[in-house]
Amino acid sequence: FELFPHKNATDSAAQSGLATSGESLYDFDSGDWVTYTGIWFGAVGDTARIRLQFSAFNDGGKIEARLGGVDGEIIGYFYPWNTYGEYEDAAFDIDTDVQGLQQLTFKSTSSSDVMNFTWFELAPECESTGFICLDNSD
Repeated sequence: FELFPHKNATDSAAQSGLATSGESLYDFDSGDWVTYTGIWFGAVGDTARIRLQFSAFNDGGKIEARLGGVDGEIIGYFYPWNTYGEYEDAAFDIDTDVQGLQQLTFKSTSSSDVMNFTWFELAPECESTGFICLDNSD
């Protein structure tokens, strides 16, 4: 299995409540979700973050990253900010040790029209310089 593969948002195994346009998923409202299968986290400690490209027209939303389906263990949170519709790259930490081959679900738990996104990838821990996060992916 490939560690840290780049996954297009539309390459999901299942989703509920989302719309598709080209390679983007959009219209994340409260309770909407998308699940990806065959996500390789590697050994414990290999994967520490999730990177993604997103856009949003408002502040205040929250996306949960869960192992398995919509009721799976929460491993991290992403809080999109208003990008005024422009796509930006972002990352958030995984809050627990995850290993092996998993299903990964992103679920919106607040607000409406929380974000649009085009891709995601797992990433290693990075070296913080106080201003930016340095790793092979940034």
